[in-house]
Amino acid sequence: GDPAPAIWLGRGDPITAGSPLALVASALRSALGLGENAVDDAAREQIAARVARHVEAADVRRVAEFLGEMVGTHFPDAESSVQLLSARSDKALMGDQLRRAFEDFVRAEAAAQPVVIVLDDAHWGDAASIRLIENALGYAKRCPLSVLVVGRPEVTTSFRSLTSARGALHLVVGELSRRHAELFVDEVLADVDRSVRERIVDHAGGNAFFLEELVRFVADRRGAPANDVAVMPATVVAMLQSRLETLPSRTRRFLRAASVFGNSFWVDGVAELLGEPSSSSDPRLSSRPVDATTPSLPSTVLAGAPSDHAAILERLVHDELVEPRSTSRLAGHIEHAFRHALVRDASYQMLTERDRVAGHRLAGEWLEAAGESDAQLLAEHFERGGAHA
Repeated sequence: GDPAPAIWLGRGDPITAGSPLALVASALRSALGLGENAVDDAAREQIAARVARHVEAADVRRVAEFLGEMVGTHFPDAESSVQLLSARSDKALMGDQLRRAFEDFVRAEAAAQPVVIVLDDAHWGDAASIRLIENALGYAKRCPLSVLVVGRPEVTTSFRSLTSARGALHLVVGELSRRHAELFVDEVLADVDRSVRERIVDHAGGNAFFLEELVRFVADRRGAPANDVAVMPATVVAMLQSRLETLPSRTRRFLRAASVFGNSFWVDGVAELLGEPSSSSDPRLSSRPVDATTPSLPSTVLAGAPSDHAAILERLVHDELVEPRSTSRLAGHIEHAFRHALVRDASYQMLTERDRVAGHRLAGEWLEAAGESDAQLLAEHFERGGAHA
């Protein structure tokens, strides 16, 4: 039969919002299969091998080099082509070459099998990524290429050119019907009291995520006094914070530190914010220089004794608060993400202003040492961390 479609998944993030090509680079990492442990030479070899699968031999080096620029896996000057070296000194030329490489890769892949590019949380995307996707759709218009853009309603105004393109299909996700909400409650909470079911459904207001959290709230309190169940948090964030308060203190500290990085985080980075030993072999990531200007997080909120981070993550994944990512933006560092942006928001809002400032500066320092190449992302952390210089 026909080959199964390849799905490239790119995700927006509140910290990288607006950062040029961040959204499409996320999708490219998925397409190239860059795993958590693909570092330096291994990552470059993997990109070249993946590109060579369908791109014509004469173009493999060029396409691989410029895709590497997009995903942050740079080819050394000594090994780079004249085209790449020239583009690195000319921003306009670099933009043209990145567009050409992306289009060539997309068309070659779509000629071999259907390709679906999924842009999730696109409301945190960037205009450069959207332009690149638009150009690719035009360039490969005779190929089986589809783009699925998922985001909040403002996507239709922020990126009007893409969402108004010819042939675009808009699907607006409305509220969950009361009948279906009741069916969900009955399915999960067997023999639930009718009055409790009514309060859950009324409180959720058709919001599927809020409904799920309310059901979890009631399930966790079964057998408790009636008053404990009757008083339900009024908002989704309040509901999530109520749930987070039931976690062990060290797990809550871990989540709060992770939220500083955005929707995605790395265990070594969280350890840096917590003041705990890092598992990284890179001494830059575990022995940060300390001076009078180096921020530290108050021990009453984030810092603690060394933790078993694997056990904490296992608990958080089991509780459906975070989830592992199949690829990582930072080579050599395993990436996890909050299951829902609202879980990250609830964790982040539990930080004091002092902790947020110190946390963002530490996050910026760690990311820079870990090889983060997104200048806007680093600037965002340092600005929020009060390190304006």
